[in-house]
Amino acid sequence: MFRNLLVLISILSYQATFAENDLTRVGYAYDLEDKGLLYSEYHYESINQDLVRQSSVIYKDSKGEVFAEKKVNFEIRPFLPEFKLMNEATGHLESTAYIKNEYKVRFLEKVNDKLKEKLLNYSEDAISDAGFDNFVMSHWQQIISGEQFTRDFLIPGMLRFFKFRIYQKEIAEEAGEKYRVLVIEPDSFLIRQFTRASRLYYAFDKPELKRFEGISNMRDAEGKNYTVLIKYETSTKLASAKNIAE
Repeated sequence: MFRNLLVLISILSYQATFAENDLTRVGYAYDLEDKGLLYSEYHYESINQDLVRQSSVIYKDSKGEVFAEKKVNFEIRPFLPEFKLMNEATGHLESTAYIKNEYKVRFLEKVNDKLKEKLLNYSEDAISDAGFDNFVMSHWQQIISGEQFTRDFLIPGMLRFFKFRIYQKEIAEEAGEKYRVLVIEPDSFLIRQFTRASRLYYAFDKPELKRFEGISNMRDAEGKNYTVLIKYETSTKLASAKNIAE
């Protein structure tokens, strides 16, 4: 009974949030090794002047059941937002909030673990979570011109920032369509030997994410991050597909 009440409250919360934001894209996350569908993510965003201002994401398992939600607020800093990610299936939690001049990070790997939290100092150009989307939109021309950026990037599970490099790796072509492949990787040579770089495939002519390959923010029951291939479809494409089907 109590659990059903919580589910109802969550559903009403989703509806209230989505009434304010538009469904902009849906991502389908596949296991990078066996290619099986792990989950899907539905992005509801408020975009103003080419930057995301508010965002809500719901995550559904392979059966279509909601198991996690993330809410992001970019109003204070577009690249370093306040956010909260809660995975009801595993108990995984990560969140950030501004406390005066510091950035409070909270992290729980899985249910029954001890919650970790810390107040962090941050650089003016630091990035966390979906703030990367705004970073790419703001620096698109510089990135595709070949400029390489080094930025502090928050790793919630470690309660600290690490320096990462961001740059255009190559231009790829598949099935007659061209993509700009951006790479995010640790700036430290030593750390790069033990960490998988993330590869993000963008449309050739605009900062529209088409595909992501790398470590997911979703975790399995043991608290281990999935390694995924996420294929994104925009709301326009989804609407067109629905109209054709009808």
